[in-house]
Amino acid sequence: MERPSQYLVEKCASLAKALYFFTSSVDAMERRLTFLAQIDFWEWEIDEMIYAVQSFQERSRAWNAGKQGIDQMLREKGFVVKKNKLADAAIIRRYKGRWKPSVVAPIEMANKVVDRWNELLDICGSILQQDLQKYGVNAAKDFDKFKKRHLEFPEFPKVEEDD
Repeated sequence: MERPSQYLVEKCASLAKALYFFTSSVDAMERRLTFLAQIDFWEWEIDEMIYAVQSFQERSRAWNAGKQGIDQMLREKGFVVKKNKLADAAIIRRYKGRWKPSVVAPIEMANKVVDRWNELLDICGSILQQDLQKYGVNAAKDFDKFKKRHLEFPEFPKVEEDD
C-alpha cells in the first residue's frame, strides 16, 4: 500500500491553486500582468516545489535508517545523540513500519503543476506577443527560459514511515 507524502501534496496543491488563480478568466489581463511582474517570486516557488519533490528520495533515507544509520546521519550533521534515545526511536520505527503505508513523492501531481506553470507562461507570452505585433514592436520576451520540465519517476526504496 502506498500514499503520497502529505506535506508534498499540500505544497503542490497550494501552488496549483495559485497558478489556477492566474489562469482563470476573471480579471484575466490584470492577473496575468501581475503574475509577470512577480515572475521571479513565482519561479522561486515552483523551483522550490520541484526541489522538494525531487529530493524526497534523499530525505526518505532518514525514515528508513535503523539505529546505526540514523546515528551516522546525525553525526555527519554534527549532532550527537545518547544511545538510549536512538534505541527508543528504533523501537517506534519498527512498530510504525508494520502498520503504516509506504510514503512516496507525488510526482504525477507535481507534473500537473509544472504543466499549469508552462501553460500560464504560454498564455502570458501570447498576450505580450499580440500587443507587440499590434503596435509594430519587434521585441519578444523569451519565456522558454522560465519553462520547467516534468519530473521523472525515480527507482528507489519506498519510505515505511510518516513523513
